[in-house]
Amino acid sequence: QDTSYQATSYQATSQAVSRTIRQDRPLFGAHRIRFGKIGSGARISGLIRKAASTGASAICINSCADLADRLDLGGADITAQLRHVSASVNTLVTYRTDEETHGRLDQWSTPNETLGRASGDCEDYAILKMAVLARLGVPVNAMEIVVVKDTSRRLFHAVLSVTLEDRTLILDNMTNAVETDTAKPSYAPLFSLSGTANYVFGYKGGKQNLTASLKNIASIAPGAGF
Repeated sequence: QDTSYQATSYQATSQAVSRTIRQDRPLFGAHRIRFGKIGSGARISGLIRKAASTGASAICINSCADLADRLDLGGADITAQLRHVSASVNTLVTYRTDEETHGRLDQWSTPNETLGRASGDCEDYAILKMAVLARLGVPVNAMEIVVVKDTSRRLFHAVLSVTLEDRTLILDNMTNAVETDTAKPSYAPLFSLSGTANYVFGYKGGKQNLTASLKNIASIAPGAGF
């Protein structure tokens, strides 16, 4: 386990962080279905899995660790810490599409790659926030990078989800507010990456088809239109 950093524990707060994602709890109204490798996020998925098993240094070192030190509120309420990290990363990183930065529609960056450029697109914000929070002691298995269909803007988008014992909070580069998933009705989840598994999402009762089909999941690029 990573012992290089004395992380804050949020388990005793009034809004305690769950130790793991609640697979039985809906996210944005949809239900998780375990899935295998997801191509676009495979490299980052590997880092998240390693951080979940060996410690935060697998995903947050050097400039990322320095940023975590600066953003540590020293045992503040978890919602305050989440809000501070989310707003700070939103300010620090300038939005640029993958096409502008990499000349390709979709490429997921490591936290230090994003910090080195001081720019990135929506999934890069979410990855950096996850890494910083892991360094600050939020359990990696309580967080996931979620790619959604934003039906109001007609874009694919990515956010960070953090599971608390009584709710799920969303860190979003589109706002500095940290809101529950239920406060974002225009977000339809497509797939997610976490420390324990990758998921696609569907709805019970046959009301809707599987949101992200196995056929088209490879073509989804956060930040791109649909």
